[in-house]
Amino acid sequence: MKLLIFSLFSIFCVISITNALNLDEEWKKFKLEYNKVYPLSTEENLRKGIFERNLADVMEHNARYLSGMETYEKGVNQFSDLTYEEFAKLYLGEKISFNELMTNADGWIEKPLRRQLAPESYAWDTKDVPVKNQAQCGSCWAFASVASVEMRYKRFHNKSYTLAEQELVDCETTSHGCSGGWSDLALQYMRDNGLSFEKDYPYKGKDEKCHASNENKSPVKVVNVCSTPKDEVSYKDHFYQYGPLVVYYFVDNNFKQYKGGIFSSKTCNVENAGINHAVVLMGYGSEKDVKYWLVRNSWGKSFGESGHFRILRDAHMCNLGYHNAYYPEVA
Repeated sequence: MKLLIFSLFSIFCVISITNALNLDEEWKKFKLEYNKVYPLSTEENLRKGIFERNLADVMEHNARYLSGMETYEKGVNQFSDLTYEEFAKLYLGEKISFNELMTNADGWIEKPLRRQLAPESYAWDTKDVPVKNQAQCGSCWAFASVASVEMRYKRFHNKSYTLAEQELVDCETTSHGCSGGWSDLALQYMRDNGLSFEKDYPYKGKDEKCHASNENKSPVKVVNVCSTPKDEVSYKDHFYQYGPLVVYYFVDNNFKQYKGGIFSSKTCNVENAGINHAVVLMGYGSEKDVKYWLVRNSWGKSFGESGHFRILRDAHMCNLGYHNAYYPEVA
């Protein structure tokens, strides 16, 4: 009975959303905050309609969140004028199956674990390594691998360098640039070729011809590419002992509007352990007895929790944990 009442309440919220909020004012605020400009009135009307539907979804979800039925909150963000299909095409790599990913999983070092019990919660300090924005390019694989290198170099050498994701997009030819790629192969590229400073090879957010030069390579050296076993317990132990991990998972429509809290979804565990996004695992803990991973994204600081998100831990949520995680050794 309570569930029926709540369902009716949720439907009422969706139907009455344009009455509860001034849609025109919300639309103006959205365009101003995210610098949205639509040259044609037909395009603006299309985007406004999509925005209204996304806003209704946010309100319906947050009604459940406030009642304790959800563990995370949704919100309006830079993606709120896009359908999921448009968003996936612009910001995610092509969905990769488990078998496809395994073709790149051989040959990396799996370091032994010390007999050291990991604490209940732990996070890597990354305040001097800023969150970046991949923009409308499926280059998450490049951003995740570079972030894992920058974080380690700062910790072990106390120096902060901003490295060039665009060089990986252009020059790591086993991957597919803005159409997606593999972070372990990006780390391998850095091991074999080094990587330029971002100022010398600036990010363009599109595929271009490789023009890397040895004259502009940074002093950061990747000496080994390391991997973990394919399970979340191993993720935790390797993260605690060796630092941030590059991990793969699947982004669904619910995640697009994530604002904060511990993400979980019934629609993100797609078949064949498919994945479409690479990120950096940089902490873990629990909140109200709900275990989570703390993860850095590459969609700018306005997304989620200042560019980060938390996701349910030890549940293979969104296929997280079905694949090897990767990390570099740096010198």
